[in-house]
Amino acid sequence: MESNNTLNEMFLKQMFDVGESRVKFYDIPFVSYPARPMAITIQTLSKDFNDKELFELAKSLGSDIVNEISSQVEKLRKFLPDRLKSLFELFQICGFGKIGSIQIEEKSNRVKIFVTNNPVIDYSKQLYGENSKAGNFYCGLYSGILEKTNNLKILNLNKFKFTEKEYEFSNF
Repeated sequence: MESNNTLNEMFLKQMFDVGESRVKFYDIPFVSYPARPMAITIQTLSKDFNDKELFELAKSLGSDIVNEISSQVEKLRKFLPDRLKSLFELFQICGFGKIGSIQIEEKSNRVKIFVTNNPVIDYSKQLYGENSKAGNFYCGLYSGILEKTNNLKILNLNKFKFTEKEYEFSNF
């Protein structure tokens, strides 16, 4: 519910614009892709890409997303709702799931994150069960995002597991 309030506040402050057949966050055009077809697309990609290649593709995507959005967020920080001071709130609004907690051990470069409400993983789990590749894809995506937002040099979230209420990603 908090994300809906943040999104409403952003529309009221005209941070998002809907016009010219586009949704834009200031100067950045966004595309929307429904969760179920995204789950199917990731699974289809996994037929042409091995797990490492799919991971690297998603990691690059995560890094590119942070590069694109962070420049706008930094320019607009004083105008953003307090809840959006972190990019993670915007990622949640975009459908990447809610990052509940991040545990980082900098000395050993061990990272564990817990995510809920990721509609793509939810559908992928429903459609493909334990054969789902969405977890591997989001390991890469979150790795790219976390490397950029936390300035971690080497981070590969290569372990994924479904739990009762959340998804766990880690590199150990």
